[in-house]
Amino acid sequence: LLTVCTKENHFSNDWKQMAEINEYNYSILGVGQKWRGFQHKMNLILEKLQDMNEREIVAVTDCYDLLIYPR
Repeated sequence: LLTVCTKENHFSNDWKQMAEINEYNYSILGVGQKWRGFQHKMNLILEKLQDMNEREIVAVTDCYDLLIYPR
């Protein structure tokens, strides 16, 4: 799982907790950076994808309004 989260809050904390409970591999991109718009988000994601194995399956999600339910 990949997500962009420049400002942590209870929604992003819930997302992270549920990803961990479900034992997903995940990366949270942009923490602590200033939000500079949708292009900034896409650039962070594309940079991360370039560093990953091309055989990995990746889901890009929104951590502020996506619920991950336990298995």
